[in-house]
Amino acid sequence: MSEQLCFNAGICAFGSPGAPECGTEDRHFLPLPTAEELCPNALAQRVEYERSNPYDLPQPVRDTRHAWALTEHARALPCGDPLAEDCFDDARLLVNRAVDGAAATGANGDRTINATQYVEATLLDAYLPAFHAMHASKRLGPERSNLRRARIANLIDVVNGADYNENVRRGKRIKVGLHLLLGRSPLTIFPSSPREGQNRLDPTNNHDVWALEAGNKVPIKMRGLSRHTREYSPKVLFLGAKALVCTSYRRAYWTEVPTGTEAVDTVIHLLHQEALGKQLGSREKRWLDAMTNAVVQQVHAFAAARQALGVVERSAY
Repeated sequence: MSEQLCFNAGICAFGSPGAPECGTEDRHFLPLPTAEELCPNALAQRVEYERSNPYDLPQPVRDTRHAWALTEHARALPCGDPLAEDCFDDARLLVNRAVDGAAATGANGDRTINATQYVEATLLDAYLPAFHAMHASKRLGPERSNLRRARIANLIDVVNGADYNENVRRGKRIKVGLHLLLGRSPLTIFPSSPREGQNRLDPTNNHDVWALEAGNKVPIKMRGLSRHTREYSPKVLFLGAKALVCTSYRRAYWTEVPTGTEAVDTVIHLLHQEALGKQLGSREKRWLDAMTNAVVQQVHAFAAARQALGVVERSAY
């Protein structure tokens, strides 16, 4: 188990007199540790910060960030702690308000959706029961997982209807598609919090989702179709959408892929249809199965390699 940031690392006043107050600096919230490994004192400070966030942010964004802070604080507390249950309850209320606020209904009855805000709030809302179950050392049944996948699949429609340029739209579809793809695997998957996915101090370790592999966190970053310029840490599993889709296509169909862009769009469509309960053809299912198996193998291999190197980020449960 890695040291619990930040007081055990001696980078706050609690563990090192004269250092900054616990939870007041970005280095107290690095992206690789799980919330269970973070200092509860620091996370309590983050909850208060998000509660009174000084920046001029839309209310759904504020509510989602506040809900994330509460969720991570709850996870850092002992199982059965009444404060943890209060945090989960408050997070649920806030994220529900964020979802509603991102899909406002005007006076004329028209429904206007801010796609970016709606997607971010809905992803946390969809996974919140899984976070709660993990904190209680439980697992959700397949029915709940299927409902979550169907709800996430509906986000594809939201992204399709948003006022994005095609590159941005495809990138957001790929990110949602990653949840659908990983959701059909036996892996235990969670979305990344703002701390894990949008960290300014340590951006090379930012990641989109993470898998729980034998008690270890495997951070995963999905690359879209644009030219890759940023370098990422070897502690993050980096998946290329185009390579993954095209390699799996050849395994399923034994032919060359028409174009990478077309293949990626088709896969997202198939994942969307499958998650909504539509029947796929045998070759289409074989294609998705090949992709799923490829990702699972990469996660297993990555976790084994990191463990062999002795630098794996081990979670606290």
